[in-house]
Amino acid sequence: MVRDQNPLIRRQKVNKGYDSKDDDENDAKIIPLVHGQLISSLASSIFGSLIPGAIYRSQHLVYRKPVYANDLLKCHLLISKQRSFQKGVIVFCDMTVFNFGYVDMYNDENLNNFLAAGDSKEDHVAEKGMKSSNGDVCVDGEVKVWIPNICDK
Repeated sequence: MVRDQNPLIRRQKVNKGYDSKDDDENDAKIIPLVHGQLISSLASSIFGSLIPGAIYRSQHLVYRKPVYANDLLKCHLLISKQRSFQKGVIVFCDMTVFNFGYVDMYNDENLNNFLAAGDSKEDHVAEKGMKSSNGDVCVDGEVKVWIPNICDK
């Protein structure tokens, strides 16, 4: 996906039982591993799209389980502390990314059920090793984001 030649990144998972014209005789589908930096960019894209002017300052993440192409992910950010300054605030967030496994984006009833379901209160608690509605924690850690004071503009 990112042309990384590291053998660990190039490793692939073989899923059996999926219908596809590209499958080999054993009815297996090759699914590439997703690079960790693509997963960690979820927090940056959430802040960048919801809070104009937010600046992603740093992150400390632990990659707990592999993620493959077409895996359904959910990213939870929980503000754990903040530090106020005259021109804005730095927020520290606990980040947890849950992996719900392979989803056929065009043909999966589970995807529609997942998107229709609301989050429970337990889904917003960031704890190492926890599960969220049957999703496994694949990445967790802390991110730090600068949010400018919007009153100054």
